[in-house]
Amino acid sequence: MSLQRLQRNAAPLAYLKEQLVDGTTLAQVTLKRADLAAGAFFVEVGTSAQNESELNYYEESLARSGTEKLALSRLIRRFIDRSGCGVLIQDKEASIAPEWLKHRRYAKCLTYYEHEVYWLLKGSDLSETDILTLIGTPMPWPSSMFLYADVEFIQPSRISQRELEHIVGNLQGVAVGAFDETSFLLWWRTSHTRV
Repeated sequence: MSLQRLQRNAAPLAYLKEQLVDGTTLAQVTLKRADLAAGAFFVEVGTSAQNESELNYYEESLARSGTEKLALSRLIRRFIDRSGCGVLIQDKEASIAPEWLKHRRYAKCLTYYEHEVYWLLKGSDLSETDILTLIGTPMPWPSSMFLYADVEFIQPSRISQRELEHIVGNLQGVAVGAFDETSFLLWWRTSHTRV
């Protein structure tokens, strides 16, 4: 994995906000309460990087290695190995009709906030392959993943309003699909743990 830190924040910040605006409640609360300007942006550059000013986050504008989502799954795997760290993946499609999820292999990763469905990745029992599968599960795009620290859920299958607010207060990073969903844009809170 080759994460490239972006030197200019205006374009990636605008793209991140645009991806979150139509998201779930967690995305909305993140937009309202998280200081997204106080962070650094990274892209997984695959096999070749271009001039940063030429990046088009909407289209496949970089040469891809084809391993970008695997790289993200590895980053998530390392992150959730840390005590108290987890990732919530919004799933807007499942939020519409969650009944089909009950018998899926990863049902243990399901959690709900009101009528919304999220995938909760936490602990060491998920392999990189499991995480890669779950990254590809949410539909429709854009995908959004929220990396947080120091949040313990009272009931992991249900997120309370208080827990949701605490997650946003303890965000370490947010990853959104980019480059026509062939890769991702990662926002990382610079005052927290290194990527």
